[in-house]
Amino acid sequence: MIANTDQSKAPKSKPDAPQPAKKRISFRKLLPWLIVVIVIVAVAIGFWHARRVASASDHLVLYGNVDIRQAQLAFNDSERI
Repeated sequence: MIANTDQSKAPKSKPDAPQPAKKRISFRKLLPWLIVVIVIVAVAIGFWHARRVASASDHLVLYGNVDIRQAQLAFNDSERI
């Protein structure tokens, strides 16, 4: 039988040992970075929207006059062909 030696080599921690305190990020330190991120996102959205509106090449724009004419047929349509 092969014994698992990894568990025997591991140092055993004391249950009463103090755990390191977790560092909390204060809101005052986070606020400037949050504002910077919001501004960058707003500028990116504005730039994207401006480029999308300016390059609206999916619309068909026609210029010129519309000429409507009536044509008279050369034969009488009431007669038999």
